[in-house]
Amino acid sequence: MRLSVPAVSGLSRDRLESMLGRADYCLEPYNLLGADAKCVEPVWMFYHLQGLGGGPELVCWTGGGKT
Repeated sequence: MRLSVPAVSGLSRDRLESMLGRADYCLEPYNLLGADAKCVEPVWMFYHLQGLGGGPELVCWTGGGKT
């Protein structure tokens, strides 16, 4: 999937999850209160391998778990 960085900047967490799928990593602990336990600060990681172990990397995380 090709996606430009500005296309995901400032989007809501729900919109990011619908576009990128479930987050790859959780930066902050899970909020275990209530029935809706979810990661407080989800992180999506993208890596494009070029050659022998090198290539560009992009990490996206939410600001305050919201945008």
